[in-house]
Amino acid sequence: MSDWIVNIASRPQAPARVILFPHAGGQAGFYQRALRPDALPDADIHVVQPPGRAERSHEHPITDLTRLTRMTARELVAIPDDRPTALLGHSSGGIYAFEVSRALHRAGRAPALLGVSAIPAPDHPYWDDTLPALLADPGNAYRRLGAGAIPGELEHDTTTMTAFTTLIRADAHLYRHLGRRQVDAVPYPISTFAATADLLAPPASTSGWHAWTTATHNRHHYDGDHFYVRDQLTAILHALLHDLTGTGPVRTVI
Repeated sequence: MSDWIVNIASRPQAPARVILFPHAGGQAGFYQRALRPDALPDADIHVVQPPGRAERSHEHPITDLTRLTRMTARELVAIPDDRPTALLGHSSGGIYAFEVSRALHRAGRAPALLGVSAIPAPDHPYWDDTLPALLADPGNAYRRLGAGAIPGELEHDTTTMTAFTTLIRADAHLYRHLGRRQVDAVPYPISTFAATADLLAPPASTSGWHAWTTATHNRHHYDGDHFYVRDQLTAILHALLHDLTGTGPVRTVI
C-alpha cells in the first residue's frame, strides 16, 4: 500500500471497507487514537494521509483541491478491492471525501456510501465565514471549536505549533472556492453526522446534503462539540456500517 493510505485496523477478510479523510490540519493519528482496538471487526479501516503531515511532513502540502482529489482517487483506484466501501470525512475532510467520491464514480469505482461529519454541504454560506478565520489565524480559530481542538502537547511547543497552523492554513486554501457551487447530486447515499453542541456546524446546517444525492440521505446526531469524533468515533462507524450494509447496531438516527 502507498504512503497515501494508512491502515489503522487491518482486517483483509472483513466484508466491508471504510476509508477516512482528515480535517484541516488532521492526520491518520487523529482517527487511530479515537478508535478502540477491538472495535468494528467487520470493517477494514484505512485513513488517507496526504502530503504535509505525520510521516509525510517533509513534503509540501497540496493546496489545490482538484489536484488533491485527482491524486487521491488515483491511489484508491490502484487498490484492487471490490468490497462495499464507505468514505467518511470529518469537518473539511467531508468535502475532501465528497470530491474523491465523485472522482471515483467517474472512474467506475464509486463508493457504496459517502459519510460527512460536522460539515455543511458545498453550497452552504458556512464557507464565507469559516475560511477567512482559518486563513488569518488558524490557532485561534481552532481554539474556538472546543476543548482539545489543539492537542495539548502542541500548545507548549512553538516549532510544532507553527508547523500545525501552517498546515491548517494550507489545507484551508483547498476550500477557498466553496460556498458558490450549484448542486450536482451523486447517485449513491450520503450519511451526515453532527454534534448537538457544535457551534461551527450545528446539526441543522448539515441538512442541505439531502439535495446532493439522488439516493438516501441518512442523518445521525451525537453529543459533543465540533471534535466530538474523538469520543464518538466507534459509534459513528457503527452507524456508518449500518447505513452501508443494513445490519448491526445504529445510534441516534433521525
